[in-house]
Amino acid sequence: MTRTERIARDKTHAVRSFFFVQKGKCLPFRLGLKKIESGVYEGVRAFTSTDMKVLKEGEDVFIYGYVNTKNVADAYGDIPTNYLGRPVYDLSRYGKNSILLINHWNSTSAALGVAVEMFEDDIGLFMKFKLIVNPGNEDVTHAKNALIENILKAFSIGGRWYFEDEENINHLTRAFIHEVSVVA
Repeated sequence: MTRTERIARDKTHAVRSFFFVQKGKCLPFRLGLKKIESGVYEGVRAFTSTDMKVLKEGEDVFIYGYVNTKNVADAYGDIPTNYLGRPVYDLSRYGKNSILLINHWNSTSAALGVAVEMFEDDIGLFMKFKLIVNPGNEDVTHAKNALIENILKAFSIGGRWYFEDEENINHLTRAFIHEVSVVA
């Protein structure tokens, strides 16, 4: 990969939030997210799970826990919040192909597992994944072992993010989940 390709990749995957002032308001500039329209962005967000558990049943390995929590500011300052009485997370697209990837690599060789349970409750977005039994490559084997040993704890969720609450611009009011990845 050339230096130019690395810089382009890094800009694409940068996910830090910055703020700028416009008309007296401090507004977030969501680096790495593509602005679709006012208050709507598309891209990836990384979240560290503090309660991810590992369950072994014979040769099957499951990981489960909250991949995102509500009413608490994440590393970006976003606060997933029920808005207008509706759920925050929309899993309709992800539910059609609920593969757990590594590092957002959209490839069959990066499939680490599949979601076997997912729901939203008062705490946040809960997911349970069955990990692939016999990974076919080193990257997936390494990621699986790092999850089992509780070394990897971060998930990055790709999707479309809505910030519709004009009273608090940090309220993440809707998240259409497109894919979920394990990241370092």
